[in-house]
Amino acid sequence: MNTMRKIYVQRGNGWQQIDFMNIAINEAFILCESDGTPVGHYVAISSPYLNVNNIGTIQRVEIMAK
Repeated sequence: MNTMRKIYVQRGNGWQQIDFMNIAINEAFILCESDGTPVGHYVAISSPYLNVNNIGTIQRVEIMAK
C-alpha cells in the first residue's frame, strides 16, 4: 500500500507532480492523498524538512476559496 502523499505545483504550462522535498518557499501547491484525493491548496512559507519522526514537513498557509 502506498502511503506517500502527492504534491502538485504550478510550473510552466500547468500543474506538475513533484517530490515533496522540492517545494520552494512561497510556492503554491496542492496536497493530495496517495490515491489522488485533494487535501488542500497551500502556499509554502518554509523549506521542507524532516521532523523528529523522519516525516516530511513544511510550514504552510492554506489558500481558502471565496
